[in-house]
Amino acid sequence: MSLSSPLTVIAMINGMIGGFILILPVNALKAGWIFTLLVVLIIGAFSFYSCYLCVMHLGDQKDLDYAMFVHFNKSRLIKVIYDLTVFSNLLFLGFLYF
Repeated sequence: MSLSSPLTVIAMINGMIGGFILILPVNALKAGWIFTLLVVLIIGAFSFYSCYLCVMHLGDQKDLDYAMFVHFNKSRLIKVIYDLTVFSNLLFLGFLYF
């Protein structure tokens, strides 16, 4: 399975979900319960699909890290670039929330 455009978007949204959960209570106070319910349902759908993709990629691999390595055709360079991208996004989100 290759990393297609929709899969990339879903992976990026999944990366933002963790940070969004931190501001969801404040958002609920300001926007109301209907908007909050809608947002929670959308976030839940993306989380479910992201977890489903992780389980599908894992297969018979020993862990998810090695499954991602196999996904990138066992290219260490691409795996390192992927890991650095994930790390930099998490670092950026951390700066945004603090």
